[in-house]
Amino acid sequence: TVYGANDENVGSIEDVILDGETVDFVTLEVGGFLGIGDKEVAVSMENLAFMTDEDGEVYLYTSFTEEQLEAQPAYD
Repeated sequence: TVYGANDENVGSIEDVILDGETVDFVTLEVGGFLGIGDKEVAVSMENLAFMTDEDGEVYLYTSFTEEQLEAQPAYD
């Protein structure tokens, strides 16, 4: 799960794209409901941060909102 502005669930990680041995970007599944109407968008690692919640669980955070991600072109 990826969380965004206001700690909202903005999507889930679909794939990790590497540039050699370095993570270049990840694709996120955003929008839709129960797998219908969703799409994949690419987000650069520069716009993602690893965070830890109060239970010690690690997750990804971005400052983008779900609406901003849904407005991005689909990754193909």
